[in-house]
Amino acid sequence: MTLVRALAHCGVAGLLVVCALTGEERPTAPAQGPAPAQTDVVAGHRHYFAGRPADAIKSYQAALRREPEHHEAWINGAVVWDSLGEPEKAAAWYRRALKAKPGDAPAQTALGELELRRGRLGEARAELDKALALSPEDPSALIARGRTSLAMGRLDEAVATLKKAAAPTASAPIASFWLGNAFEEAGRHEEAAAAFDRAARADSYFSAARYRLARSLARLGRVREALDELAKLLDADPGHEDYKRLQAALRPRLKDAPRMTPRQPPPAAWTPPARAADPAVPVAPLPPTGRVPVLRVGVGTTALGKPVDWRGVWAEGTEGFELVEGASGRRVVRAAAGERWELRPTSGKHAGTEAVGPTGTTLRVRGAVALKPAGKGTLWLREKWPGAPGRFRGLERRLRGVVELAPYKQGLKVVNVVDLESYTHGVLSAEMPVDSPMEALKAQAVLARTHALYMRGVTSRHKGDGYELCDGQHCQVYSGLRSESARSRAVVEGTRGRIVTFEGRPTNVLYSANCGGHAQGAGEISGWGALPYFVG
Repeated sequence: MTLVRALAHCGVAGLLVVCALTGEERPTAPAQGPAPAQTDVVAGHRHYFAGRPADAIKSYQAALRREPEHHEAWINGAVVWDSLGEPEKAAAWYRRALKAKPGDAPAQTALGELELRRGRLGEARAELDKALALSPEDPSALIARGRTSLAMGRLDEAVATLKKAAAPTASAPIASFWLGNAFEEAGRHEEAAAAFDRAARADSYFSAARYRLARSLARLGRVREALDELAKLLDADPGHEDYKRLQAALRPRLKDAPRMTPRQPPPAAWTPPARAADPAVPVAPLPPTGRVPVLRVGVGTTALGKPVDWRGVWAEGTEGFELVEGASGRRVVRAAAGERWELRPTSGKHAGTEAVGPTGTTLRVRGAVALKPAGKGTLWLREKWPGAPGRFRGLERRLRGVVELAPYKQGLKVVNVVDLESYTHGVLSAEMPVDSPMEALKAQAVLARTHALYMRGVTSRHKGDGYELCDGQHCQVYSGLRSESARSRAVVEGTRGRIVTFEGRPTNVLYSANCGGHAQGAGEISGWGALPYFVG
């Protein structure tokens, strides 16, 4: 093994692998003939996903003995070698894959990323430059190239590259995170805080970005804001030592901190924000009448699925809406299409909701209210922070169905009462890229429905919160109309009403973004119990 590693450092690892494969080749009986190389590749995939990476490598080697230029075998073998902690072999296999198929930009990027992780910065830079020559706008290659420049101390180069990487929406959170690191290294702390802020806002579960944001704010003397970010982190992970340590260090500085330090200067007077543009696609028809389940979904929730108090709400309906009193169902307001109303909590003995119309008309209602869209219309909601527009948290939704608003803490709790099919429209592409294969999207739509019904009927995890599901990853991400497109609607309509059942009941179809290569069975998880359909 020492000789292999020494040769790899000399740049001949790829040749050595081929020689080893050739030396192991054994003749097969002429009457049988060799099995197709692709059969061995498929066997390698099966071994890998069954948790047998060493056997997967043997299958890929068998495929390569039959077909030495089999690109897929080289690529997948490289991934497996990397997961086995053999980066030199992984690099050699990536290079053989590129020899078998020159111009493969993703493989070129993967090789560059691998060299970056190995600390071979010169090699990483060279490989990533080749990847960018093949695909100049590829976010993954740009991020890796920016990180390489950062590791080499080329800070201006890193900033320029990572700014370019942060432009596409899909890559913005991770690119903004590394851009923040580059600004921090360059001593540009205001810009670092802004970059970490963008990353944390784009992905509310990006805890590393939020923690770096808290540190940057603390460095800038913005103690109250830093503590606010730490409170969010500790809400999701109460025992995290780094979060608690920074919080303890900042608390003594709180008494000297300014009472309000907005992240951007507030305007002289608050003006209503513009409503987000409607999607450039026709609205899907309402579901047919019948026994379509109806869900109660908490809108704007924490990492643990708890309600967030919206500090006032702007509301508008595409075809108008009715505002009704929650307790009695009495209609209080009939708003025309495009007419905006402000809803805010009232305090005192009889807490309730105050509605302010576009002409200043003010109405008060005890307790909760409900917004019911007219016709086939939808509702637009955006949070209003009284007196502090610079503190806008990004709470904005376009929703189907009825919206309930109830006094909660310092604001209003928002709940969307929506049928299962409309809910699935809002989940599908929030949980899976909409350009995924059509059959994968159909499977995801079936899982989304099933998971919602299981959460509602079996776990009752949000019974005390006043809704059945939250709109975040604690249950599953629900983004309303923002997630809809012509493609996603075709998928949901094509699978209407389909769920996964076991013995006539919705199953626990827990899914994840990454299973680490091999899923666990329910019986392996403490407190779950074995389920015949939930096996690794």
